[in-house]
Amino acid sequence: RFIIAGRRLADQAMWSAAYTAVQNILLAARASGLGAVLTAPHFLSPPGRVERILALPKGVRLAAVIPVGYPLGHFGPVRRKPLDEFLFYNQYGSPTADNNQR
Repeated sequence: RFIIAGRRLADQAMWSAAYTAVQNILLAARASGLGAVLTAPHFLSPPGRVERILALPKGVRLAAVIPVGYPLGHFGPVRRKPLDEFLFYNQYGSPTADNNQR
């Protein structure tokens, strides 16, 4: 549990820590030549169903399920859009700070 000065943090803080770990797991899988994806079947299933299937102890909260495996076929480099297409400065649609200096 996440506790500050004797008080439990809000769920948002707990999940933000979990999803940072998920990102690192996904990056490590990719670097190892494995395919992985973040899923959250527990949000779509009846409460407690996925936790029971996985035999999680009472009190353990499931943040994500990450299937990992060897991909079939081509598993090449990731294609990404240029950063300037979706990163903005101060407000949506404004060029980034780097573009303002060009």
